[in-house]
Amino acid sequence: MSAIRLVDTQDGRELARIERADLDFLIDVLEEESSTDRDYYVDLDTLDYLAERGAEASLLSALRKALGGREEMEFRWDEAA
Repeated sequence: MSAIRLVDTQDGRELARIERADLDFLIDVLEEESSTDRDYYVDLDTLDYLAERGAEASLLSALRKALGGREEMEFRWDEAA
């Protein structure tokens, strides 16, 4: 099972690493602009939405930590090396 890196689209820093199952969940629940889209916008309301849809606690924790003090962020994902 490969880890997935979440990368801040603003500054390119790694925000978190998540499991493939967590990425599959995000792909199923969040909206993509195209089949090749790897970017997501997340805010506090989105985290509540993900929790309501059954997101794993570890995924929610990683996204909350990635948000830090911000109210919103955009990130992309890629396969971790």
